[in-house]
Amino acid sequence: MPKCIRCNNEVGLLGRLSFNKQTGRCGKCESEVQKAYDYFRQLFVSFCQDGVLSTHEWNELQNVARQHKLDWQAALTYVRGDAHNFMERILTFAAADGVITDEEDTYIRNWQLALNLPNELMRPILERLNYLKEITRIKRGNLPIVIPKLHLESDETCHLDMGATYFKINAKSINHVPGRLVATNKKLHFLSPSGGWEIQWKRIMRIERDTHGMYLELSTKIRQWAIRCYRFYARGGRLNHHCKNDKA
Repeated sequence: MPKCIRCNNEVGLLGRLSFNKQTGRCGKCESEVQKAYDYFRQLFVSFCQDGVLSTHEWNELQNVARQHKLDWQAALTYVRGDAHNFMERILTFAAADGVITDEEDTYIRNWQLALNLPNELMRPILERLNYLKEITRIKRGNLPIVIPKLHLESDETCHLDMGATYFKINAKSINHVPGRLVATNKKLHFLSPSGGWEIQWKRIMRIERDTHGMYLELSTKIRQWAIRCYRFYARGGRLNHHCKNDKA
């Protein structure tokens, strides 16, 4: 005769009808456990509404699991969807100021471990976290350094080297000139077999973002140029910009 693993009572003839062979619990315990899981989830969602799960609230959840004899990992699995929403909320709050600190990064990753959230489920959140961390490093002046496909001056450091198409505007047509866009600490270069150009950063008069990309208003001693990046897409692991040049 089967015995319930929770209450340790033997299951009678009628009790076998509601006995859960998969969990090893009798019908009465199965109902109580389900209600306990529902209560645990209700409490978890309530605690997470403000985007913060305090030490007191975390301890309270653990106490509820112990009082109702819930398996802790099973309880976390039961609220996995809610826990994922909580992690998204944490990241949203952390990124509100446009900066991700080391403390915020550690806080998010520690909660992933505590809530037993698998990397596959967390992948979009972690990818955005890593992206925001990279943006934070750039905002602080820590630009990535790359090895360009051109010779630079001894005091020149390359921070960007990507495929690009230059849209050269003529009187009655637009020529598409394929090449590379290279940005260093001193200049912005466009390299192409059919001819290119370079502009010092001090010649940049204005930078403006729009829905299509970034607008740069540049000046030289002779004329003004406006280079407009109006479309971009990833290809072969690199970011490709399409630029248009207008004479002022």
